[in-house]
Amino acid sequence: MIYQVNEKEVGKTQELFLNARTDMESDYKFRVVVSREELLEKLEIFDAGLDDRVVEVEKIFLLAGIMEKYPEKKIEHSFFVRNETEELLVFLTDEGEQLVLPLDKGLYP
Repeated sequence: MIYQVNEKEVGKTQELFLNARTDMESDYKFRVVVSREELLEKLEIFDAGLDDRVVEVEKIFLLAGIMEKYPEKKIEHSFFVRNETEELLVFLTDEGEQLVLPLDKGLYP
């Protein structure tokens, strides 16, 4: 279950989800997002059969590497995309530049 809310309602919504979890199947996925783009990305990740939490952690590690290697670049957005043959993480800079890196499938069991 993915629920889109405005940023002010995230904590309240997460609390509702935690309470609802006890009444639903344990394999249900509960996620709260604040934008349409995040919602679409979560759907794409789930459709690819991936764990969105692992994807988000990989984004953080890759972002740290980008910041270390290119300290002058300011990353504004990151997102998951896929095509017929690849699963990628895209990082967008404040200047409109795209840094595209392959998803590390070695992180998945």
